[in-house]
Amino acid sequence: MSNINKTHEQLLSELEELRRQSAQQKELLEENKKTIEKLKDSEAKYRTLSEQALEESKPRFRDLVENTSDWVWEVDEKAVYTYASPKVQDILGYTPEELLGKTPFDLMSPKEAQRVAQIFTPFITAKKPFNNLENTNIHKDGSHVVLETSGVPIFDRAGIFRGYRGIDRDISRRKKMQNELQKRERQLAGSQKVAKLGSWDLDLVSQQLAWSVETYRLFDKDPEQFKPSFDEFARLVHPDDFETMQIAYKNALESDDTPYHVEIRIMNDSGRAWVMEAFGEVIRDNKGMPLEIFGTAQDITERKQMEEELSRSNQRLFTVLDSVNALVYVADMQTYELLFINQYGKNTWGDVTGQICWKSLQQGQTGPCGFCSNKYLVDAEGHPTGVYTWEFQNTVDGRWYLIHDKAIEWEDGRLVRMEIATDITDRKQVEEELRAATMTDYLTGLLNRRGFFALAGQQCKLASRSRRAIALLYLDLDGFKHINDELGHEVGDQVLVETAKVLKSTFREADIIARIGGDEFAVLLTDLPNSVAVNTINTHLQDNIRKFNEQGNRRYELIISSGAAYYDPDQPCSINKLLSKADNVMYHNKKLKES
Repeated sequence: MSNINKTHEQLLSELEELRRQSAQQKELLEENKKTIEKLKDSEAKYRTLSEQALEESKPRFRDLVENTSDWVWEVDEKAVYTYASPKVQDILGYTPEELLGKTPFDLMSPKEAQRVAQIFTPFITAKKPFNNLENTNIHKDGSHVVLETSGVPIFDRAGIFRGYRGIDRDISRRKKMQNELQKRERQLAGSQKVAKLGSWDLDLVSQQLAWSVETYRLFDKDPEQFKPSFDEFARLVHPDDFETMQIAYKNALESDDTPYHVEIRIMNDSGRAWVMEAFGEVIRDNKGMPLEIFGTAQDITERKQMEEELSRSNQRLFTVLDSVNALVYVADMQTYELLFINQYGKNTWGDVTGQICWKSLQQGQTGPCGFCSNKYLVDAEGHPTGVYTWEFQNTVDGRWYLIHDKAIEWEDGRLVRMEIATDITDRKQVEEELRAATMTDYLTGLLNRRGFFALAGQQCKLASRSRRAIALLYLDLDGFKHINDELGHEVGDQVLVETAKVLKSTFREADIIARIGGDEFAVLLTDLPNSVAVNTINTHLQDNIRKFNEQGNRRYELIISSGAAYYDPDQPCSINKLLSKADNVMYHNKKLKES
């Protein structure tokens, strides 16, 4: 009703206002359209710039990922690889394509996968980053590779979790070095404990003293309750050894060439007394001023007790050795210095302790004896080989000794030669007599067959080496059986003895004469100038036989048939063969003589 009551002018005025407002709305709408178009243009330009920037960053990101020493990866929410950088092939041997579809746990042993999963699960549940997770992977070739893994979670625009992106670093070499270092530290600690060897370090500027765990144990101190210092250490040194310690300490600090070394007694507060051997080295600045001294401390109580017992034992041993009826001496195997000689040796050679063995126990030597047994007493690695036994005629007293040599460790740790030499001169004389008896014909005094073969064989070897001519004469007594049968064996023996005398007077001392059978003799002629000489010698033999037969009034006549064989150095043969050749010639000559 109110609109009806309005006047015409009012209605026209309101209509005009509505038209004006409508025009303003149209203007605003046009402005909005223009603004929207501008926004669309700006968005398109921004998208283009963003896409361009993204394309430009891709090569840089690819270069960074592919050239880094680490392996870059991405996994989805189920931990399945969706991306792997090429570096994975250098680290694990797999190509990136071979890794897609696998999980990190597929590259581990079941036990390692279970261990890593327990560590990783809380992070993935909370969708949080993780850093430096160590895990052992299996290389494509089967070897183990230790990796250090770090990762951050990935979310899409809606904030939904999509997986992880991260890097793996090969720390196998570092872990190996760490494990080796830990192993060596354990070994060092164990070795120090076994050897009762501790270490220490004294800062000369601050006078602070640091001890290893084993050093605390040596001094019966608790590392948690005791703070070591030089004064505390000095308090535990035995009063009689304090000056010794001070002198060694002072000398080490004042001289660049003198290390700190001392053996002193320690009196622990616990009441335990022990002997400490300490070594130390001084560290100096560029002006030579001492800054620090570090070293070791070792409990050598047992060693000192053993050394004292060894000294007493050695004294008892030397007393026993002095009572032995044989030469006993000890000589350094490098310098040949005589370290010990027993009373037996002193009685023969004098007290030559400290002198050189090849100068004192032998004569005519200008250096170590060529017959020295040192080379037989140790092997190529320098280890003792056992007892070496030999016989030798001493060049000073001319007596024969049976020698037993052995390399032994001397009291200071070096290898020395111990020799025990027993006089066997009397035994050697008996042996020589027995040897001569086994090689000599009891009736004639000539060599027997055994002796002839031994000496003649040696001469043949010498002839081969020196290219000398030698010959063998085979001699046979004619009619010897008749003499034995008609005149008796006593006369037969006399004929053999007289034959031997004729042969000895005919041949030289250098020739080897032997009775090799009942009435058979052999002579090896050495150093022949030529083959004609054999004929001359044979003629000389027959002349001597003729002269023998012309002397005296005998019921028999001495007749000898002979045959010769020559030894050719170019075609060597045995004595048996040479003897057989001469025997054949002798038999032929005898037949000619009988005919």
